[in-house]
Amino acid sequence: MSQPEILVLARHCSTAGNEAGLVLGKADPTLSDRGCRQARAIADWFSSHFHELSLASSPSRRAVETAKFIGDAFEPNLAPITDARLREREMGEFDGLTTDAMIRRRHDLGHDVPLDPTVIWSGVAGVEQDDQIFSRAMECIEVLLMRRGVLGIVTHAGVIRSLLHGIFGIDVMRPYAFHARLGSAFVLVRNHGLWGLTEVWQNVESDFRFTS
Repeated sequence: MSQPEILVLARHCSTAGNEAGLVLGKADPTLSDRGCRQARAIADWFSSHFHELSLASSPSRRAVETAKFIGDAFEPNLAPITDARLREREMGEFDGLTTDAMIRRRHDLGHDVPLDPTVIWSGVAGVEQDDQIFSRAMECIEVLLMRRGVLGIVTHAGVIRSLLHGIFGIDVMRPYAFHARLGSAFVLVRNHGLWGLTEVWQNVESDFRFTS
């Protein structure tokens, strides 16, 4: 009888860029003091919930540093692997802008700017689309799940949203179906080919909503 597959999607913890309201795609800041507090909290959560874990992260420093906190909470320490398929959305010309500047730019380009323009990017030229993110990230995850046991993935809000919308068949134009706060985690279980969401853990150190 096959064992259920357990996938934990964790968002990286906070950086100064997040706290300044920047749109972070390829931008690669390190964790802030707040981010380190969040990372210690999510590391404690991981180690108290799972006895064994395989761990992978986006190659972005904010994700790698978060994953290292998690790996160090286990005995023996876990060394997370990095995979570029877990990177954040390619943001094109919007990368590194403040949210306000990004909204102004989208207006200048004649876009129909949605209620939350940091979430919905459908049809925006130069910005990676949700189905593309889902395809590359899921390709990585399926390979890693072959190891069995619990798989922890440290990645970005855009990737987590794309994965959850894709796995559960939810229209990406419904931006508030899932909200991945900094340092939060989503626990998914796949049994007989069917996915279920069993837990959403919100980091006790995440007081505010920042961009990805």
